[in-house]
Amino acid sequence: LFTVYKKNRRILHLAYLDELTGLPNLRNFQAHLEELRCQHLALVVLNPLNFKLINILYGYEHGNNVLMQIAAYLRNVSRQTENLRPFRLSDDRFLLIIKNEPSLERLLTLCKEFLNINDEPGICGSIAISIGLVQSTGPSHDATRLLKEALIALNSTSAAHPIQAYNTELEEKLIRVDAIEQEIKQALGGEDGIISLVFQPIYDGDVGQIVSFEALARMNSKKLGVIHPLEFIAIAEKRQLIIALGQKILSLACDFITQLRMRGIYEVSVAVNVSALQLMEDSFISHIVNLSKEKQIPLTQLEVELTESVFAQDLQFIATQLEELRALGILVAIDDFGTGYSSLSRLENLPIDYLKLDRSFVEKLQNSGEHGFVSDIISLAHHIDKLVIAEGVETEEQEEELQKLGCDYMQGYLYSRPVPAEQALDLLLAAENNDEQP
Repeated sequence: LFTVYKKNRRILHLAYLDELTGLPNLRNFQAHLEELRCQHLALVVLNPLNFKLINILYGYEHGNNVLMQIAAYLRNVSRQTENLRPFRLSDDRFLLIIKNEPSLERLLTLCKEFLNINDEPGICGSIAISIGLVQSTGPSHDATRLLKEALIALNSTSAAHPIQAYNTELEEKLIRVDAIEQEIKQALGGEDGIISLVFQPIYDGDVGQIVSFEALARMNSKKLGVIHPLEFIAIAEKRQLIIALGQKILSLACDFITQLRMRGIYEVSVAVNVSALQLMEDSFISHIVNLSKEKQIPLTQLEVELTESVFAQDLQFIATQLEELRALGILVAIDDFGTGYSSLSRLENLPIDYLKLDRSFVEKLQNSGEHGFVSDIISLAHHIDKLVIAEGVETEEQEEELQKLGCDYMQGYLYSRPVPAEQALDLLLAAENNDEQP
């Protein structure tokens, strides 16, 4: 009987207590919440950040020791704080049930104390904490729903905001992000109509001719309608889809070059925005070469635009990649120039052809101070043998001022909004007709 008792006790322990930390486990949490009756309840999910790195740097034994120290800390807090009970949720996540505390302010104050957990003896100082919090009004409480909402809040934390309380907007945002991600995957899988391109012409101001088009990605969600590029590009980057998305955008841009060539237009090029992550891929150059062969287009009609964020990467590798692009006949531009990481030494040494003056400078041209600054940028670019494209030109006054300052090319609503491929071709046709008129 005693042996059976010990065995049953061991089974019960494994079923309801975490073996490493001795804290009640998830099954225990669910059973506890089913029986719990209280008017006000809060659920806190506590997540140590960088825990995988700690295991890699110091070993799993040290990692387990850190988890046991966190558990001991939470157990000690529960002894000192009435109506608080800790649980272990998963590998490196912990749960806290706090009863009879209706004040969100006091709950947030308590959560802020948990952020200093790395000050505890035995807990690695490099660890940081993020916390998701949800409140519930009783008398009974749904364990599944509360845990889901606490994890949604945890998912919305950041380095600047390590504590997040649940609200319905967070859940709606998460559902929206997931829907956008799924549709991006559908587009990458070959479904038409979700991701498309529009084209904004770039003009030579001196002769009034279109010299190139900037290809801009657009997303039309079946569920959500039109999605702003900043939103779906950010989601693609966060969900590791940006390289595949960039390849699709390049392919669509090459299709437009094919349309240009079918119309007998061989001098107008198409510029495509490329992310730093794409450029850092070893296979980036070979992919472009293979794409040009597949589409049967010359690479001399393709341009690449990079944001100044590339300067935060491996500059030697970036320079090698850009040299290879230019050797293929592809021109390179730095987009939104003046808002990022640029420096004179980097600009002079990197193999680029254009600087695209950010629209924020163009908007302030009427200001005498900005006037001089724009003049200096254009002069500097020309001094290091780079051409300048001004973005966001919307008025004739801006155009006139930029021409006086020696700006080489211009783009903006003064000439045309970004338009679909057929309208872009019509713009070219209209420009040709104007040239032919006496």
